[in-house]
Amino acid sequence: MPQVRSPPDHLPTHGRTLKSDLLITGPKIFFDAAFRSSKVLGLLQGAVTTGVGVYLPLPQDRFEINVQIQASALPTTSPLHAEALALSFPAQVASKLNILQPTFLMDCLSLSLVAATGKIVESTTPWSIRKPLANFFKHANNLQPRVFHISREINGMAHNVAHQVLHSGAEPQVCCFASTHRHSSCPVVSLLSNFQVQEFVIHVVHCF
Repeated sequence: MPQVRSPPDHLPTHGRTLKSDLLITGPKIFFDAAFRSSKVLGLLQGAVTTGVGVYLPLPQDRFEINVQIQASALPTTSPLHAEALALSFPAQVASKLNILQPTFLMDCLSLSLVAATGKIVESTTPWSIRKPLANFFKHANNLQPRVFHISREINGMAHNVAHQVLHSGAEPQVCCFASTHRHSSCPVVSLLSNFQVQEFVIHVVHCF
């Protein structure tokens, strides 16, 4: 029998690989981790940490705002552990910003598949990632999220943010450059200026 192919605009099963983020409507949350990163402000020479990069294109009425966030956490034991820790961070940001029905997009397929199950007690789930997974489910489930895997190329913005130092100041930088917020207060700045997330240090929040 001939193989039946899905139409090109058909979304894959939750947790599977998404060929293009353009198939997604609504708020998107791209994120990535930098395992054993040395490119984070304030580190002593030779020290490493886990870098986290988040990129959020958020529809706002007739416009769209884009938010970039760089954060860091303590060193992790493996790249998968770093990705899982990175997953828990944007879930807490999304909860703070009250981003409903977001789509979380990551370039780690194994983590995407686990996150899509909504379970942390599967025998195949490594112990090292169960705590950050539990934090993700705790903060994201009320938002009715979706989770998909994407290629590194599609996830380039979050990857770059996770791996680069974005500013030279010692204090966290939370700024808005969005023209849509020119004549009104920026909700991203107002909600994240003093936002503290356990286990993470926020270095940069830029709203465009």
